[in-house]
Parts: sequence; C-alpha cells; structure tokens
Amino acid sequence: MVEQLLYEILHEVKATREKVESLEKRVEAVEKKVESLEKEVSSLREQVQALDEKVQAIDGKVQALDEKVQVLDEKVQALDEKVQVLDEKVQALDEKVQVLDEKVQTLDGKVQALDERVQTLDGKVQALDERVQTLDGKVQALDEKVQLLDERTLETKAICEAVRHGQEVLAAKYDALALDVHNMQGNITRLTNILEEKVLPALTDHESSIQVLNNRVFKVESALQKLVHL
Repeated sequence: MVEQLLYEILHEVKATREKVESLEKRVEAVEKKVESLEKEVSSLREQVQALDEKVQAIDGKVQALDEKVQVLDEKVQALDEKVQVLDEKVQALDEKVQVLDEKVQTLDGKVQALDERVQTLDGKVQALDERVQTLDGKVQALDEKVQLLDERTLETKAICEAVRHGQEVLAAKYDALALDVHNMQGNITRLTNILEEKVLPALTDHESSIQVLNNRVFKVESALQKLVHL
C-alpha cells in the first residue's frame, strides 16, 4: 500500500519534473523570443521614431503644400472667373465677327458690282476720251478757222472802217456835189435866158462834166449800197 503510494508519488514527481523541464524549455524559448522581440521592438521603436520624425516633417510639408494648394485654389478660382468672363467676351466677339463677316460678304458683293460698273464706266470713259480727242481735233481745226476768220474779220473791220470813212467822205462830197448841182441847175436855169448865147458852148461842156459826175456819183452810190449789204 505504501509502496503503491510512493510509486504514484514518484510517478507524479517524475511527471511534474518532466513538466517543469518542459516548462523551463518553453520559458527559455519564450525568453529568447522576448529578447528577440525586445530587440525587434527596440529596432521598431527607433524606426517608429524615425518614421514619426519623417511624418512630422511630411506633415509640415503637407501643411505648407495645403497652404500653397489653397492659394493655388484661390488663384485657380480667380482664373476660372476671368476665363468665364473672357469666354463671354470671346463669345460676344465671335458674334460680332460673324456679323462683320456677313457685312464683309455683303460689301464684297457690292464691291464686285461696283468693280463691274467701274469697268463698264471705264470702257465708256475710254470711248468718250476717244470722242473727246476727235472733238478736240475738230475744235482745234475750228479754232484755227476761227482765228483765220478773226483775222479776216479784223481785216474786214478795217476795210469796213476805211469804207465807212470813205463813205462819209463820199457822202459829204456827194452832198456838196448835189448842192452844187442844185445851185448850178438853178443858176443855169436863171442864167440861160440871160447868157444863152455867151455861155452855151461852155454850158454844153459843163453839162457833159455834170453827166460824168452823175455817173461817178451813181457808181459810188452803188458801191456804198453793196458795202452796206455786206
């Protein structure tokens, strides 16, 4: 009975020893793992600290970038507004350009029509120029004729003036001769009865002279009548 109990106790002690040895091994293994983990944790701590510093630096950079982005965002928004205004202006200008394009097309048509009319007028002007040149030649010829006629007119005026003067002289002479003839006829009639015998020969000669003078006066009157009708 006692032996059995001792056997059981020994068996339990042995089992306990085995468990303790196993636990010791496990504890050693755990200690090794803990040491390894401590080393890893220490290394990780250093890495985490370095990462924390990097994160802080990155956070500063991010904040700076955030501020820059905010400024850029404001600039972009302002540029967006400007672009919108410019877009509206460009659209308005596009409409104006379209209207101007239509006007230019209309003006182009009008200019082409005017060009055709100008070409037509140019042809007419050339024809008129030729006619004017022809007329100019005729006018020059007429001018020469007029100059000749003017010269002839001056000559004719001079001749007429001379004739008029001669006419006045002849008229005065004619009046004087007519008066003389009248007086002479009266005297002849009055003196015929008194001096018929004495002056008959002379009277005959004198009548012949009077006839010659009458013929000359008739010729002068005829010449004057022709000059008057010129």
